[in-house]
Amino acid sequence: MKKVVLFLMTCVVATWAAGTVTINVTTDTYNGWFAPKHVSAFWVTDTNNNFIKTLELNAQNYGHYLAKFVAMNPTMDTVDAKTSASLLTHGTHTLTWNCTDTSENKVPDGAYRVWFEMTENDDSGPAMFTEIAVGSSPVTVTPQNYSYTGVLLVWNNDKFTYDSVETTADVFKDISINFTPAGNSLINSECLVSSTPTMQVVGRRIALTGITANSTFELFTASGRKVMSRKIVGSQSIGIQSISAGRYLAVVRSNGIRVTNQITIK
Repeated sequence: MKKVVLFLMTCVVATWAAGTVTINVTTDTYNGWFAPKHVSAFWVTDTNNNFIKTLELNAQNYGHYLAKFVAMNPTMDTVDAKTSASLLTHGTHTLTWNCTDTSENKVPDGAYRVWFEMTENDDSGPAMFTEIAVGSSPVTVTPQNYSYTGVLLVWNNDKFTYDSVETTADVFKDISINFTPAGNSLINSECLVSSTPTMQVVGRRIALTGITANSTFELFTASGRKVMSRKIVGSQSIGIQSISAGRYLAVVRSNGIRVTNQITIK
């Protein structure tokens, strides 16, 4: 039998990011074999390069040449991303990230990497990342242009051979990345001023009392992932038999009042 321990918290301090990251970047040719036609990807990872979310992928059939993108995102997940076929010309990309992962869970406050990659060849091409911190304060990052040096094979018609030619170009330039906090995190820093509604653990259920119409009950993991969300009308109990052992944050919103409790399921 699961043992549930309930702790009433009078104040809750947010630890999950809320806000928007806006990215502007202009790509330019390095005179690759198919230039200016190219494939490109823009995505977010943590500082250990663990994949979080794709922001844009322009590569209907040739995405496998985006080596770093595929290495970090082997399934080429594009949930919520802008997608298109290969691009015929270069230009400016404006992207946004709402600080969530592919499951729409808010990410914790901290530093994240915004990655850019493209190629104009049947091979890997230039890639770079810029780190930005998301939290409670606005941040602007303007990294230098990214210069790429590559070796191209150029057709020598006189000799019916290919010559190796080195090329250098600023392939990612005019980069600007901004984080704007939303003003509230997933669970606001807040102290309770009312004793109702209330939560009480009864067996394998959480009994809710003092509930009005149009109320909600939510359960979050310690990392901020929502594992349960129920619309509730009137006092009732919520079953937690299917919830794994661990520490959770239970939130009831009712008639403008929010009650938050820490729940440990053993």
